[in-house]
Amino acid sequence: MALADYYERAALAASQVIAGFDLGLFRRALEEAHVGVSVSANAATSPEGKALADLSVRLLARLYPRLELRIEGAEGQRLEHLARAINPHIEFREGACVGIAIGADATAFETTYFAGSDGWDALLSETGPLATGSSANPLGAGAAACLAVGRVFNYLLVSGSNAAPIGEVRFNVLR
Repeated sequence: MALADYYERAALAASQVIAGFDLGLFRRALEEAHVGVSVSANAATSPEGKALADLSVRLLARLYPRLELRIEGAEGQRLEHLARAINPHIEFREGACVGIAIGADATAFETTYFAGSDGWDALLSETGPLATGSSANPLGAGAAACLAVGRVFNYLLVSGSNAAPIGEVRFNVLR
């Protein structure tokens, strides 16, 4: 399977925060996981969109064995290369059931966490696409990536489709 070489460290960390942790169940859940990242054309060229996509792929590639990247052109190639540098065993294929959509025109997955940013603000929604800002400040985008990846983790490994809806999140990293 395409789990990262350092999978055991991730399992150890998860065992310390998840009540009733089962190593075998955790491994099977990861091996079956297929996560996607979709980035709109505008987000792929905006500084905040690039930062959000970059950190999302970095975090996802460390844990999940399969990714679907819906990112056109050079940015898509760069992010695929980045994911392979993090996990040489990672597989890329279509058909992800859950994913993160970045930018106002990003395509959705069956279960989608829409991520965006606006300077110091991280944006997250389950209801519709969000734009990414054009500032050189990556902090709101970085927080949005962490929030979105956390929701994917919860969906796949903790609470599944029974997760409480989040609505619209606007988190200012300065407050």
